[in-house]
Amino acid sequence: MNTGKIFWGVLFIVAGALLLTDRLGLLLIDFSTAWRFWPLVLVLWGASLLVPSPKARWVAAGFGAVALAILVVAFVHMIWEPDFAGWDSTVTRQEFVEKFEGPVDRAALRLDAGVGSFIIDDTTDHLFTATARSSFGEYEIRRESREGEETISMEMIGGRRLRIGRIQNYVTMRLSPEPAWEIDIDAGAAKIDLDLSPLKVRTVLVNSGASSITLRMGSRLEHSKVMVDAGASSIRLEIPEEVGCSLFVDAPLSSKRISGFTKTGEGLYETEGYWTAERRIEVTIDAGVSSLRVTRY
Repeated sequence: MNTGKIFWGVLFIVAGALLLTDRLGLLLIDFSTAWRFWPLVLVLWGASLLVPSPKARWVAAGFGAVALAILVVAFVHMIWEPDFAGWDSTVTRQEFVEKFEGPVDRAALRLDAGVGSFIIDDTTDHLFTATARSSFGEYEIRRESREGEETISMEMIGGRRLRIGRIQNYVTMRLSPEPAWEIDIDAGAAKIDLDLSPLKVRTVLVNSGASSITLRMGSRLEHSKVMVDAGASSIRLEIPEEVGCSLFVDAPLSSKRISGFTKTGEGLYETEGYWTAERRIEVTIDAGVSSLRVTRY
C-alpha cells in the first residue's frame, strides 16, 4: 500500500475519532502543550521516506499521522472553542506535609499524574513535602507505613482528561535525605526535573509519553538503578564523576550525545573503571524519537 495513503487514511480516522470523542465530552486538548511537539510530525514523515522496509515506512507514516491529527484537533479547539462553557480556569493550590516519624531506613515515592511539570529541587526536614498548583484537578496523598519503611503515593484525582485552553499543573516536591528512596513517576506529556544529588536513591523509574526529562543523580549509595521509558522526549541525564556508570540505550530513532562513556556493545556504554568502582549507577533508557544527552559533573 502507498505510504501517502497510509498517512492520510490514519490522519482522517484519528482526527475524526478525536473530534467525536470531544463531542461526547470525553476529550479536551491544550494547544500550547500539543504544539511543542510539532517537529515530531516532520521526523516521522522523514523516517517514512528513508527507511527501506515497507512495513517500517507504514509504521512511521502512521505515527506521524497520529501526531498531526492531535495537533489539528488542538488547533480546532483554540480557534473555534476558546470560551468552552465547561472549562473552569480556577487554579487550585495544595500543600502536603508528611512528617518524619520514627526511624525510616527505606522510603518510596509513587507519583501518578498526567500533563504538567513535576520537580524535585531540594531536601526537607520532613519525610516529604509538596506544593501543587493545578487548573484541572486535585491531588490525593496516601501513606503506608511498615517498620522502618514508608510509601508515599501521590495521584491526581479528577484531571484525567486533556484540557482546552492554557492549563496549569505544577508539582514541586522535596524529600528527606535520610532514607534510601525508590522513586516511581508515571506521567504523560510532562516536564520532569529531578535533582536527586543530595538524596540516597536506590531506584528511579520514569515512565512518560512526550516529555522533557532532566535527571541529576548523586553518589550517596553504593548501587543505584535508573530506568527511563519514554516516547518522543528530550532526556538529559547527569552522573557524578566519582561514580561508575553503565548505560544501556534502546533508542534507534534518537539523537545521542554521551560524554565520559566508552561504547562497549550494541547500545551499551560504560565509564572507565565501572566494574571496580566503589559506587555504581546502572541506567536503562528505552525511548522512541528522542534527544538524549548524558554528561558527567
